[in-house]
Amino acid sequence: MTPVSWGRLSGAAGKFPAAVWALIGLFAICSSARSAAMIVTLPFPDLVSGSDAIVIARVSDKVPVQDATNARQQIKNVLTVECVLKGNLQASRPLELMTVDTKGKWMEDVLALPAIGSRAVLFLSMGSGGRLRAVNGIQGVWPLKDGTDKTLGMGFAYSIAQIKKEIKSPSGRPPKGS
Repeated sequence: MTPVSWGRLSGAAGKFPAAVWALIGLFAICSSARSAAMIVTLPFPDLVSGSDAIVIARVSDKVPVQDATNARQQIKNVLTVECVLKGNLQASRPLELMTVDTKGKWMEDVLALPAIGSRAVLFLSMGSGGRLRAVNGIQGVWPLKDGTDKTLGMGFAYSIAQIKKEIKSPSGRPPKGS
């Protein structure tokens, strides 16, 4: 068997391995970019048990805010609590949730609350600095169909009755401070 010289690999056969490596590299980049952009969905019992508070609230105002620590403009969403399903939040106090200002455009896996006047079920946890945040981003906000208690978004398969039942189940943990 004759040894292959490097000179013989300069034709099409020599370019084939480089093309394969380029495709593998491109696939790796695309795969990691896609997986970084998608959330990992929590099982329903974990979403409920991982929430410090679960409320039904109405969006009463959206105020643009320029945050000095963040280059993107944010929206301060002011919500009126209609019903506390879990936790120690006071229904008489408005809630504030900060979201990124998407300028009205849909962005995958970016939390956006429904329009002013709309209602939603919110799965909340206490974030840094005592600020409330939606548990697991977009999974923690289930808009309600106008005029009904029908859950939409990532909660389309569940009802408010199922949420209440899961809160009472043994797998649910008590809210912090209770």
